[in-house]
This record gives sequence, C-alpha cells and structure tokens, in this order.
Amino acid sequence: MKCRAGRGSILIVLGAGLLLQPAPATAADQAIPAAAEPGAPSPRAITLEEAVASADSAPGIVAARAGEQAAEAEVRVAGLLPDLEASFTTNSVTARESASLLVPLPWPARGPRVAAARAGLATAGRARDEARAAARQALRVAWFTLAAAGERAQAASDREARSRRNADAVAALYQEGRVARLDQVRAEAEAALIASERASADEALRSAGAALVTLMGLPTGRAVTTAGPLPTPGPEPPLDELVARARDESPAVRLQAAEAEAAGAQWRLARRLRAPGLGLNVGADWSDPTQPGTNKFAGLNISIPIAGPASTAVALGERDRQTALLEQARREAAIDAGTAWGATRGSRMRFEAIVKDVLPAARQAADLTRLAYKEGKVDIFRLLDAERLLSEAEAARADAYEAWGTAHAALIRATAREDL
Repeated sequence: MKCRAGRGSILIVLGAGLLLQPAPATAADQAIPAAAEPGAPSPRAITLEEAVASADSAPGIVAARAGEQAAEAEVRVAGLLPDLEASFTTNSVTARESASLLVPLPWPARGPRVAAARAGLATAGRARDEARAAARQALRVAWFTLAAAGERAQAASDREARSRRNADAVAALYQEGRVARLDQVRAEAEAALIASERASADEALRSAGAALVTLMGLPTGRAVTTAGPLPTPGPEPPLDELVARARDESPAVRLQAAEAEAAGAQWRLARRLRAPGLGLNVGADWSDPTQPGTNKFAGLNISIPIAGPASTAVALGERDRQTALLEQARREAAIDAGTAWGATRGSRMRFEAIVKDVLPAARQAADLTRLAYKEGKVDIFRLLDAERLLSEAEAARADAYEAWGTAHAALIRATAREDL
C-alpha cells in the first residue's frame, strides 16, 4: 500500500508539473511567422514598407499611367492643324481635270481646344494618384490582415499546447483515481475543440498570405510572412485638422476637382465653337477645251455651326454637374476621414487596453487557477475557463490590431498623409 501511495503522489506531482509549465511566448511578444509545411522553403518576410511600395506595379496603376500617356498625346493632337482635305476630279466627256486642297484654319478654337486637352491630362494624373492611393490602402489592409492572422495562429498553437498538457495531466490523475471521469472527458473534449480551432487559424493564415501575394504580384503559392518591427498604434492628430485636409487633399476630391475643371474647359471650348469656322480652299483646273492654259483659284470656306448653341448647353450642364459632384466629394471625404479617425481611435484604445490590462490579468488568472487546481481548490471546469479566457484575450488583441491597421489605412487614404 505504501508503494502504491508513493506512485500516486509521484503522478500527482508530474500532472501538476504539466499544468504549471509556463505558456510559450504569445503573439503579443513577438512577430509571428507564417506556418510552413516540413520541407517547404522558408516564408518570405515582407515589411509594411515593402508591401506598400509594390503598389506602383499594380495593374490599376499601370492602366492609369497608360491613360495619362494617352491624355498627353491628346494635348499634342489638339495643338496641330485640323486634317487637310484634298480632292481630284476628272470628266468622262471632256479632258478637263481639277484638283483642290482645303486647309481648315485653327481659328477660332485652337487655344480652348489645347486648354481642354491639358485639363484632360491633369484629370488623368489625378486618376493615377487615386489609383495609387486605392492600391496602397488594399496592400496595407492585406498586410495587417496577415499580421493579425499570424498572431491568431500563434495564439491557437499556444492554446492547443496548453490544452494538450492539461488533458495529459488530467488523464494521469484519473488513472490514479484522483479526479472524476467527467474531468478527463471534459479535458479531452476541450483539447479536440481547440485542435480544430488551430486548423481554422492556420487556414486563415494561409488565405491571408495568398491575398498579399496576389496583390503584390508575387509568384502564386509563395509563402510569405510579415516582418517587424510591427507598427505600433499611436495617438491620432486632431480630428478637425484631418477633416479639413481631407476636404482639400483627398485623392478622390482632387480627382473630382480635376474633372470639374475639365468640364469647365469643355464648356469654354463649346462656347468658342459657336463662331463660324474658316478654311482656305486652293486648286487648279487644266485640260479644259474651252479655255487655254491652267485655271487657278483660291477661296475662303465658312462653316456655320448650327448645333453650336445646343452643344454649349450640353457642356454647361456637364460643367454644373461636375461642380456639384465636387462639393459632394468634399463632404464624402470629410465623412470618410471622420469615420476612419473614429475607427482608428477606438481600435487603438481597445488594443492598448487589451495589452496593458486584459492580457496581464488573463495570464495571472490562468496561473492562479492552475495553482488552485493543483491544490484541489477548484475543478477542471474552472481551469479550462481560465485557459479559454487567456486564449480569447490573445485573439482579441489580434482582432484589435487588425481593426486598427484597416482603419489606419483608410485614414491615410482619406487624408493623403503617409506620415500618420
């Protein structure tokens, strides 16, 4: 009997040792690499700056640059003379032949036409800036999503390790009759549930990495991870300052302002085109049997713009529409900046509260519960609840960090401030 009691005491000590083993470093303490299968190449570490810089090669930016080049060519076309018209005629009865050349003069709309083309070029440039801002925001969001997914995967791994140690320790105690069968079943069920959550977290990590790889244009299937140091949430600039900046400097507002200016240039061009157009017509007739020699002639062509007033009315309506849309864009930019500021501030405060208060308290509660379980003061249910609270706090930290990164990316785009 003494021998059996001694073995039981040893098992109790071993089980308690398993329960009291320190938890591994959590995602709050280190950058989390992406999971890689055995034998697979090491994941490529990508910093936030590297991810954002890759926006310059995004398809949207390439398309916007092509549009800008086309608009630049339009400026050169607008400065050229109109197309020349040449004609040559002959007759079937007589030998008379004639040729003429019509040269449309650039008056009266060459200047307004060039100005309208330059306004189109400015609009294309603003469209490129807007495309770049959108691509950078998408890359920032994808990067923060990957960072948060890595933290969740690490937290799930730590929780799985703790649950497995608990289950093994409870099983050892059950073999010696120190705990009830219910305790062992509950510990095993908890370990199985957490193992499934670990698989879900790993899959979410893989999906987040694939999204970032696609946005950056990297080879498909390449494993990536975020490289530190991870950006730390900090205090936001004053709201009024950011809203005022967004109303004037937001890429969407600047694009709409360029479109409004281009519509105004088109209206001024339409007004100028109400004046009659002029053209110089020169030519010659020869081989005329009724008169000797070559008959040369020159004339002035006048084109009457019958639809000029109607075209001007259309351009005026478009100008007024674009002007109204500019005010709408300013209001929307102010709303977007205010919303992003509020979301950034709220998620930052939540993140700081979790890091400073919730996580330390959850770790302490888990440690104290393990000690109480060792001494027989609490049951396995209290221990599992404490472990779950710690895991939920770790996941909440990742959620808050991802929410801050997403809102911060929206705030940067709305205010066009990369230094936030």
